[in-house]
Amino acid sequence: MTGPLEQARRRRRGLQAALVAVEDAVAAPWSGREADWRTRVDAALGEAEAALAAHVAATESPDGLFAEVMEQAPRLAHAVEKLRAEHVTLREALAELRRLAAAAPPDEVYERTLPVLGAFSQHRHRGAELVYDAYNVDISTGD
Repeated sequence: MTGPLEQARRRRRGLQAALVAVEDAVAAPWSGREADWRTRVDAALGEAEAALAAHVAATESPDGLFAEVMEQAPRLAHAVEKLRAEHVTLREALAELRRLAAAAPPDEVYERTLPVLGAFSQHRHRGAELVYDAYNVDISTGD
């Protein structure tokens, strides 16, 4: 397996773990302990933002996964550009959740988090499809 591909696989696992932590944090009971809940949710979202930044760095850098895919399989340019655009959207969604978690009612934060987690799941799937199409390798093996 190539360097950028292996690095992307590691970042993928880290991002998945961070997203599970977000789900756990927002799903935790908040009744009577809202301040602690907000602290935990903010910390989890901060970790998810950092994991997403690492994922973006691993995929979008000049020697990253997207560059290698474009070299190996230029026919996948549209898929690469779609994933790049999703990075921006996902980063903005996490930032918005963090703002909400600071002041919005917990049930609203919970409700708004679920579609964001779904968007990450769809992004992960599209990324796995891209890698498979470029290398015939299942990047999700071991997830």
